[in-house]
Amino acid sequence: MIRTGGDQSGLLGRRLSRRMFLKAGAISGLGLSLWGCAPQAAPSPPQAQQPEGPKRGGTLRLNLMTENPPTLDPYLNVSYRTKIFAGFVYSRLLKFKYGPEVGANAFIPGEPDLAERYEISQDGTTWTFHLRKNARWHNKPPLNGRPVTAQDVVWAFNRFMKESPERNVFAQVTDVKPVDDYTVQFKLSRPWAPFLTNISSYFFWVVPREVVEQYGDATKVVVGSGPFMLENFESGVAFTFARNPDYYEEGRPYVDKVVGLIIPDTATAMAALRAREVDMAGVNPQDLENFKQTVPDAKIYQWEYLLIPFMYWRADKPPFNDPRVRQAVSMAIDRDEILKVVYNGEGGWNNFIPWALQSWWLDPKSPEMGPAGKYFKYDPRAARELLAAAGYPNGLKTVLISTPGYGTVWVQYVELIHAQLKRAGFDVELRMQEYSAYISTTFQGKFEEGMVWGLQTQFQEPHDYLFGMFHSKGNRNHAHLSDPTLDQMIEKQAETLNMDERRKLIFEIQRYIADKMYYVPGSVPYVYWAVHPYVGGYYPYSTTEYGYGGVLASRVWLNK
Repeated sequence: MIRTGGDQSGLLGRRLSRRMFLKAGAISGLGLSLWGCAPQAAPSPPQAQQPEGPKRGGTLRLNLMTENPPTLDPYLNVSYRTKIFAGFVYSRLLKFKYGPEVGANAFIPGEPDLAERYEISQDGTTWTFHLRKNARWHNKPPLNGRPVTAQDVVWAFNRFMKESPERNVFAQVTDVKPVDDYTVQFKLSRPWAPFLTNISSYFFWVVPREVVEQYGDATKVVVGSGPFMLENFESGVAFTFARNPDYYEEGRPYVDKVVGLIIPDTATAMAALRAREVDMAGVNPQDLENFKQTVPDAKIYQWEYLLIPFMYWRADKPPFNDPRVRQAVSMAIDRDEILKVVYNGEGGWNNFIPWALQSWWLDPKSPEMGPAGKYFKYDPRAARELLAAAGYPNGLKTVLISTPGYGTVWVQYVELIHAQLKRAGFDVELRMQEYSAYISTTFQGKFEEGMVWGLQTQFQEPHDYLFGMFHSKGNRNHAHLSDPTLDQMIEKQAETLNMDERRKLIFEIQRYIADKMYYVPGSVPYVYWAVHPYVGGYYPYSTTEYGYGGVLASRVWLNK
């Protein structure tokens, strides 16, 4: 039973204990090589004094998400909630490194997952993955614990390339085939710098053929090969995952269960963390000092938040096809005020590569930005002048669309953006759209009017931002952009295997986009992550790498 403490946590405890924990299941079914992203320097959190361990047993409780995923099939949408769910139950070929020597945002790819090792041909176009021979599907129908084979990987990848809206991340793959039962080979059309990071990331989960063929997709029944098995999902309340006893990493997971809570309200989530109803979670910057005082034995870790709030629109239609209007919006945004009001005064400014990816990020405030840096500066007078020059001397009347689905702090952010736009001469009507409707329409560029303040999915590879959002063929081209010069710049950096040369090209791209201001980046906070002292085996790991269920959750243990 969840313990309760205080009004908010008592409410959470009663809600969850009555609706889930006393209820039996609901439905069956949460200096690198040239090939990848450069590792980040580790932040300077307090040194973890790990409790004795590792120990087996117990239930790990996490604040998993604020709403249900739109679907449980990881190939059918781009929602981060679906990816978080997938990380607990499915496997990928490779994953990112985890441990005491790794920074939270390092994203060092190439660690074994289903594949125990891989090889790259001398010309960089053939990748061969050798699968673990002890990897098995969950011992549940219709798979019943059979081995995972190369044929499974080939079938799953072909389905991914047919079904997934994110298939463009593997556009350079021309062929995938089994060499034998435990060896699979990917052939690329040309050397491709982002491939190792993307195959290690949360895009391609290996989903079983039998489930999809029998049920149509992987929504009604969930069977994977990951560290946990879905035991129960109560809509709007929580996921319950049970330890996979046949997991291929010996001895792991250490915990018997994971309860992934769905908590839409920030105050309730914080109350749950204080009352130890949640074992580890992020702490909002506004709550940090109070949390330290009320829970002094919790360890607090800090790192740059890989968060991508941004403004988008139809750049192929008036008024936002005029760069002066887009530049005016950027100059209307007071990024430092956002940090002060929403995030307790601490954080950084995103460029078109986010602040957290420090190896690739060009500081918008730095002289290296060149003349386009002025469009990041808060200047409402200049914004009004740009609007007047674009034919709107009395201001621009439009709508601002967003969603409450990212939580209460996000709503505060959106409301502040709305107020800042009005101060700079925009007559803006704020419209909040329900999350499922937003992610299936507006986020995919299916809207006709106004501007949208939204969140981009977090990636670990800079190409995924650049191609997905800015290339004319990108799957996240919200603004309907078509800029042949920018297309060529994006393609060139992805084919550049020398990291230093690639970084120069990515910096030049950020300067070019800033001059056009195709989107408007926002400012973002630090992550403050609290871990209760009875949790062992924890090291900072960015939860914006949505596969953390198969990396972090399978490696921590409990001493309580």
